[in-house]
Amino acid sequence: MDYGRGRAEPPVAGRLLLVGLVLVMGLALTALGWWLSRHWVETETGANLEKRVESLHGSVLQRVSLYDQALHATAAFVRIAHPTDIRDWAAFVDRLGIADNYPGIPALAYAPVIRRTEADAFVAEALNDGLFWFKLWPSSEPEIMVPNRFAAPLNTANLRALGYDMYQDPIRRAAMDAARDSGNTAITSRVILKIDNQSDGESAFIAYAPVYAKGAVTETVEQRRQALQGFTLSPIRMPTLIAHVVGGVAPDALVRVYDGPNPETDAVLHASPGGESVARWWRRDIHFSNRDWAVFYGFPATTERRLDEALPSVIVLFGVVLTVLLVLVLSNLVNSRGDALRMAAHMTRALRDSEAKFKAIFENSVQFASLLTVDGRQVAVNPAALTLVGGDEAHVIGLPIWEMGWLDMEAERERVRDALARAAAGELATLEVLRQQDGRDLWVDVSFKPVHDEDGGVAWIVAEGRDLTDRRQREETLNQAVDALTRSNQELERFAHVAAHDLQEPCRTIVSYSQLLERRFRPVLGTEGNELLDYLVGGAHRMRDLVTDLLAYSRIKGKAAPFETVDCARVMTTVVADLQRTITEAGAMVQVEPLPAVLGDAAQLSQLFLNLMGNALKFRMPDRVPEIRVSAERDGVFWCFSVSDNGIGIAPDYHERVFEIFQRLHGPDRFPGTGIGLAICRNVVERHGGRIWVEAEECHGSTFRFTLPASD
Repeated sequence: MDYGRGRAEPPVAGRLLLVGLVLVMGLALTALGWWLSRHWVETETGANLEKRVESLHGSVLQRVSLYDQALHATAAFVRIAHPTDIRDWAAFVDRLGIADNYPGIPALAYAPVIRRTEADAFVAEALNDGLFWFKLWPSSEPEIMVPNRFAAPLNTANLRALGYDMYQDPIRRAAMDAARDSGNTAITSRVILKIDNQSDGESAFIAYAPVYAKGAVTETVEQRRQALQGFTLSPIRMPTLIAHVVGGVAPDALVRVYDGPNPETDAVLHASPGGESVARWWRRDIHFSNRDWAVFYGFPATTERRLDEALPSVIVLFGVVLTVLLVLVLSNLVNSRGDALRMAAHMTRALRDSEAKFKAIFENSVQFASLLTVDGRQVAVNPAALTLVGGDEAHVIGLPIWEMGWLDMEAERERVRDALARAAAGELATLEVLRQQDGRDLWVDVSFKPVHDEDGGVAWIVAEGRDLTDRRQREETLNQAVDALTRSNQELERFAHVAAHDLQEPCRTIVSYSQLLERRFRPVLGTEGNELLDYLVGGAHRMRDLVTDLLAYSRIKGKAAPFETVDCARVMTTVVADLQRTITEAGAMVQVEPLPAVLGDAAQLSQLFLNLMGNALKFRMPDRVPEIRVSAERDGVFWCFSVSDNGIGIAPDYHERVFEIFQRLHGPDRFPGTGIGLAICRNVVERHGGRIWVEAEECHGSTFRFTLPASD
């Protein structure tokens, strides 16, 4: 057999051409991989920076909103408290904690509106307040003046601004007139504060909030002008504001703020140093009161570099190495036709294996899947989709997807066409569609995902879907169960209320006749009879207490009053007065710290404090003087109240159980009660949108804490 004969070896030029083509293609693919990875890196970097900009801008908006709230809080304080002493003003501002909570605000101030004829009396009042240097300035005395009367914190810079008539400055006057006529906060354009050095002071603006006479009608501009008493104001340094926000959210960010919507012409309120190194800026606009600011966010070039930038270089290196290896291998293969054929066969098998794997995944997927052209015609359909439509592949290939049998309502077909149009435009489109089958509603979740070609255009659309009917049915069943449970609970509450109410009369009768029996026949009943009578009287009293507590428990939600502003200090005074006899008998020491006003039901809050105070007096240690302390502290939009005692305490295992109805940790012979009091407390607090818990150890006292919504 002559192995030398057969197909001739390709010429040298042909082999070199083949190797050259492989080299060019390998380098081209490497270049494409580099470009795609570079594009991906830039896209990812831009997206991450965009997210940081949104977070930073949200923090700026939140900070500006907090400043506006602080200004309105001072206006409310002026209307309610009518301060006349600068020390009272300083104490109020100190409670706000502007240094920690409102960085960028050097002061909160109040300036009344006075006339020229009131100037002397106004100055005399300030001098009597201890401000021995106080005077009105500038020296001119117009008919209407708005001089600074109070400013805090009490530092040299703020005290230096007292007496300054801001109404003589056109910029400040314009903002005050706008606040007066609108009834809302108004701010100035860029100013240098009087408390700063005029040559190198920071850019700032001043926010004014009008203070009208208490109870005055302010529906029209003329009514607001007549009711105006003054302004609360807050100078805000823009650089300090931005520095604090940026430092907490994105320390490497650079910010520029313009006092208006046109950066080309409007004044600069703030410009972070180093802005010339920023490659791109993100603009966001802020509308605050009567002004618009253009805010630009950027990052230094060093920030925009990511570790992922090494990826394109790695791809280039890998591509070049792979291309060289491929060329070397191909050079060797072209010298051996047999090896080349075997290699081709191997690669063919690998391709077929890959196609078989893809086909297995496609055909065995439990989700409906179809490959569509851009105009929605089906090119391939998996068995799950065929099962859904109830047809075979020959009938659905080439058919538009909206003409499939499972879309039997025109409205659903139109929604599918709209989703396909979005996918053809490069957008991922998802929707839930409804179909009818055997009189039943069947829901299908469908997504249309575009597949892009090398030019970025949409080449194909992949449609995927899943049957949501079972999940929808489970949700409907769950909703029905919740509704049924809600109705059952409401019926139980009504039953408990009616039962407790109807039991009051027989309970009163039993108690009355048992007491009458005790008064008339105790001397003649003897020892055993008196013991039985004691059981009867005690049981009657316990039944009465139980019915009373059950009725109170059922009324928490059944016959509750609407919420209103409740002064907890006044409620606590009434509770202490009601318990005074018990407090005196126990020799207890009760300390009630200043309590705030909350939004709630006064009667239920009185029951809450009465139950907790009563428990603190009841569960006391026999060898200790009872000590009870009631206090409150602010917790966001809530007040957190604490009722502490040095009584018998509660073991940690029972911290949750004590709030359940009829739960008692001690027998009635040691501590009388019904086991309903703390359940009432929990329902009262939860009705007010708060929560209640206990911190205690056995024999070391207890602290009951609960939250109630603030009234402001």
